[in-house]
This record gives sequence, structure tokens and C-alpha cells, in this order.
Amino acid sequence: EYYVQEFRKSWLSEKEVEDGPATIKALRKRWCINGGESESIEFELLNQLRCPPSAPIVMLVDDDEDLLQITTTVLNDSGFEVCSFTTSDAAYDFLLHSTPYIILAEINLEASSMGGCAFFEKVQQLPRLDCVPFLFVSGLTDEMVIRTGKELGVDDYITKPLDNDQLVSVIRGKLRRYSELRGISSN
Repeated sequence: EYYVQEFRKSWLSEKEVEDGPATIKALRKRWCINGGESESIEFELLNQLRCPPSAPIVMLVDDDEDLLQITTTVLNDSGFEVCSFTTSDAAYDFLLHSTPYIILAEINLEASSMGGCAFFEKVQQLPRLDCVPFLFVSGLTDEMVIRTGKELGVDDYITKPLDNDQLVSVIRGKLRRYSELRGISSN
């Protein structure tokens, strides 16, 4: 970890780049990193530094345009890229060719041909979206509705009115959890 931090700091320093090979050699020696270890670590770090990861894409589906606008602003300000849709039909069309990091949908979508539950079930039929967290965000607070949503297999059910800080925390937590699970399953 310390080697990674020092390597990143020295790579970003213009002074150190001029003396790159010597600096890297000194860092390896200082942190007792062998050649094989350093090559894989350095390769990954250089890729990250050259192509920083893009902001996680959050898909929002809600027929309340004002709420969509407010939530989009909050999430953009929190470092997310947001794709918002007022109908599940438009959202599904988007999903046919794009993969967000997480999907948040209203369960009661009156302006759509499919409500939130039907939308969730249709999304589940797209195999590449198996590992994308899906959350219902709804003003429906009836226990039976919440239980039905959870029994379908959604990852969470958040009730409105939304607390912005809580929403951002839930999204970050789900993304971190799914990232860890993907790492475990690929090993």
C-alpha cells in the first residue's frame, strides 16, 4: 500500500519523472518490492493514471420530472454520472445497449407501459445486468408493497421523501459491495 502511494506521488511529480527509472528502483528497494510484484502493480497504476476511471453511472427511473431533476443534481454533485428517464420503456431501451453501475426505479410508474415490478423482472432477463444493483425508490410505504418488492429480489427499497445524504450513502455502499462480490467471483 505504501509503495503504491509513493509510486503514484512520484509519478505525478514532474521532477521525479525526469529521473523515473532511478526513482522507481529506489522505491522498490525502500519497500522491499521484487521485480515480479512491481511490474503488475506499476502496470495497473500507470493504466489508472493514464485513463482515470469514469464516474459511476446511476440510472434513475421516475415519472416525477421535478424529483428526477433534483436527484440528478444531488448525484452529479456527489460524483456520479446520471441517466434519468421518466418511463420504464425509455429506460429499458437504454439498457439494451448500455450498462449502468446501479439502477434506481420508482415502483409506481403510471406513465409507462410497465410498472416498477415488471420493469425489474424484464431487466433481470438481460444476463449482463445480473450484477447490477437494483433499488426501488418509492413514495409507496405500505408494508405489503415493500415486502413484494423485496421478495422479487431487488437489492433495496428506499422510501420517499428522500434524504439526499442517505441516498448517496446507500448508492456508494451498494456499489462497493457489488464491486467486492465481483472481485470474489472472478477469483
